[in-house]
Amino acid sequence: MNASVIREKDKGKINKITKGYILQVPSSTTGGPAPKDVENVLLALGFGPSLAYGYCSNGNWEVTKL
Repeated sequence: MNASVIREKDKGKINKITKGYILQVPSSTTGGPAPKDVENVLLALGFGPSLAYGYCSNGNWEVTKL
């Protein structure tokens, strides 16, 4: 199991997740977490299913540490 620390890199377009928001995401992949892993962490943090699903793509996040 790998873990990534990811930071929100969008320009804060979704006001519930602000620019610079940081998550630690456990992942079974290397090189960054899979979108499903990010979605699961967002759901566990209490974000709604539609926000978690729509915001889990790696285009919204910057991997800062593996």
